[in-house]
Amino acid sequence: MTDKLYLGDRNDKDKSGYVTGTQNPDGTTTFVYTVNAERQGSYTPATVGFSDNSWDTSQSYFLNVPNFNGTFDASAFTDGVYDLFGYAYTKNGVIPVDAGATLTVSGDTITIRYVTRTSGYNKLYFGSVSDDEATREANAVSAGILNADDPYSYRVFSVTLPKSALAEAIPFVSCSKSGAWSTKQDQLLLPRFLPRLMQAFDACYNALTQ
Repeated sequence: MTDKLYLGDRNDKDKSGYVTGTQNPDGTTTFVYTVNAERQGSYTPATVGFSDNSWDTSQSYFLNVPNFNGTFDASAFTDGVYDLFGYAYTKNGVIPVDAGATLTVSGDTITIRYVTRTSGYNKLYFGSVSDDEATREANAVSAGILNADDPYSYRVFSVTLPKSALAEAIPFVSCSKSGAWSTKQDQLLLPRFLPRLMQAFDACYNALTQ
C-alpha cells in the first residue's frame, strides 16, 4: 500500500523527510505537502513509498506545481548549471528532454545540453521554422552520442546562445536522419524555476571554462 511521498530524487539514499499520506475509504491516498513559492509553474521530483518501507525507484516521477501569479524572469538564472530533466519539455512532444539535459549560464551566454532518447533526428536548428533552409543548415547543431560504446545510447545536442535568447519558450526546428526539415515550429519550454546542480559541479565547470 502506498503511504509515503518523498519530494526528492529516487536515487537519494536518505528519504527520511517524506510526507505520510492519509488513506481514503476508496483505497486512494491523499498527500499534503508544501513547496517554496518560487517553484510555481515548475515540477518537483517525487518518489512514492509503501507500507513495507520499500520505495518505487523503477522510474522518475515529477509533480506539477501550478503557477498562480509567477512570471518567467531570465535574470533569475545567474551563472551556473541547471537541471532540465523533468522540468523542461517541448511544445510538440516529439523529442523528449531526458536525463543529463542541462542549461548552463555563463555571463552573456547560455549553453543548452539537450539529451534525448529519440534517435530519429540528427540536427536541430534553434530558430524559426520560417528561416530559409540555408540559414538552418549553416546554424544547425548535429547530434552527438552520449555513450559511444552503447549503440542505443541517447543523443546529445549542444548549442550556445546569447543569454538574451533565454525565455520561457526557446524556438527550434528538427531535421530527420533522412535530411528532411520539419515544417512545424517546436519550442523548448522552460519553467520559471530550474534546480541548480551542486555547487561543486558549478566550480568544476567554471574552472574548465576560464
